[in-house]
This record gives sequence, C-alpha cells and structure tokens, in this order.
Amino acid sequence: MGHLRERLIACGLAVGELACSHGVPPQGPRTALEQRWIDENA
Repeated sequence: MGHLRERLIACGLAVGELACSHGVPPQGPRTALEQRWIDENA
C-alpha cells in the first residue's frame, strides 16, 4: 500500500488513511470512470 500512496501523491492527490478489504465494489456511472482512471494510471 505504500507504493500506491506514493503514486497517488505523485499525481498531486492528498492521501489520508488507506484501507482495503475483499468484497464487491459499488457499481454506477461514476465508479466506472474512477476505475478507468485507476487502470490507466496504475
């Protein structure tokens, strides 16, 4: 998760607490756009 934090900060984002868990992500018009941004920038 440290590497993810560094990448987000390098993109100019302010990063607070990061957490992860197994499960099904929410689906909707905005989440698809956010997932695309993550896929393109990861």
